[in-house]
Amino acid sequence: MPFISLRKKDSFVGVLLPELIVLFFALVALGLYHELQLPLRAPWGLYWSRIKGTAGCYAVSLVLVLLAARISHLRQGRKQKVFVPHQYTWNAFRGQFLSRREMLNDFRLLNITCIMFVVFVNLKHLIPYLNPLRFDSALYRLDQVIFHGMSGGEFLIERLGARWAPTLSSGYTLFYPYVAAVIYIFVMQRNRRLANEFLTGFFLIWFCGLLIAYAVPTTGPVFFMPDAFSHLPWTEVSDMQSKLWRHKLVLDDYPRHEAATYLISGLPSLHLAVPVFATIYLWRLQRVLALLSGLFCAMTAVTTLYFGWHWLADDIVAILLGVGIARATRRYFAPRYLYVPDAPPQPPVAR
Repeated sequence: MPFISLRKKDSFVGVLLPELIVLFFALVALGLYHELQLPLRAPWGLYWSRIKGTAGCYAVSLVLVLLAARISHLRQGRKQKVFVPHQYTWNAFRGQFLSRREMLNDFRLLNITCIMFVVFVNLKHLIPYLNPLRFDSALYRLDQVIFHGMSGGEFLIERLGARWAPTLSSGYTLFYPYVAAVIYIFVMQRNRRLANEFLTGFFLIWFCGLLIAYAVPTTGPVFFMPDAFSHLPWTEVSDMQSKLWRHKLVLDDYPRHEAATYLISGLPSLHLAVPVFATIYLWRLQRVLALLSGLFCAMTAVTTLYFGWHWLADDIVAILLGVGIARATRRYFAPRYLYVPDAPPQPPVAR
């Protein structure tokens, strides 16, 4: 063959690329907290709460995979008019999912995901220390130009009414189980390179979004102009917003308080960027799941504006970020082909 396939490395000295990304930003976080002389925000408590949930979800995922494998084998047996014994399904499942090597790889990917969220929370807490400016006024003026003198949230509330708040609130809070489901889909599908590729982009979404939030921090419409959203009925989203604001007030009064966390809004909307990125990758696995994920993206875009979490510019940048990171990771991991010309024929050797 004149062409040789070359692939970029997805691990370095045994360290996976997703692990390397998180390690880099963890070191950045430690350096910033040390420089600012601030305590880390309960890293062990945050990690422990996430790893416990991860262990339970992993066990459930294994059961679901075993059930799906059994159904698949029964369908195949029905087509061929033979009975597939349970032991055959169990042996195939055990070889693919319960070997020491496979379970260790699963743990590494899920563990680094838990650590990533701990690092992200601690880094986002530093926004008011690194950039005290707020750009809500500029983004509000942009909304007014597009929505005829209103913010995107006011425009949607006027069109949809307040009665949709409970339903949209349930849709907004689906983000957290959605993210968990997508992570397990890619971790459990046994294509290690694709799982590493997905998590590489997944982590970059959060950290690149954080870098943008450092440059253009905002609090979001519901905190910038609370009266515009005060007539909405009390929902689970309202409760989340109230708790975040109380955390911010604690942080303002006691900047060294370990329980204080600053996680209010920010450009871009990671609630939208992550599903956009995940939808692109799901399209490579299963088209039906990708279409459902696309519908979730549309609903998320509406809810982030409706409840005043984000300005329209936040959602636009989120879409660009999700698409951009997906293209970048796909391009990085895609095989490269090196042309190697065939060796010229050698003249016969005279004897």
